Amino acid sequence: MVVLHFVEPSLAAGKRTFDVEINGKTVLSGFDVASAAGGALKAVDRAFPAVAGKDGIAIAFKPRVGDAIVSAIEILPAAGKR
Repeated sequence: MVVLHFVEPSLAAGKRTFDVEINGKTVLSGFDVASAAGGALKAVDRAFPAVAGKDGIAIAFKPRVGDAIVSAIEILPAAGKR
């Protein structure tokens, strides 16, 4: 499981949007942190299942408007794999 943590530090909704890919698959399209969180300086998380291949887990951030941003990336073991 990949958990992405976001906080928009300063921009209003619509001023920063981007796509996120995990292992080559788009998991967020046109993501706007400020819009999703309800404004700047508010946190929002998104979680996605992901399986590590021989080269690990590939995460890509692709800007649409402004720069892409992420505050933290958390990798959790699969259920029952601790």
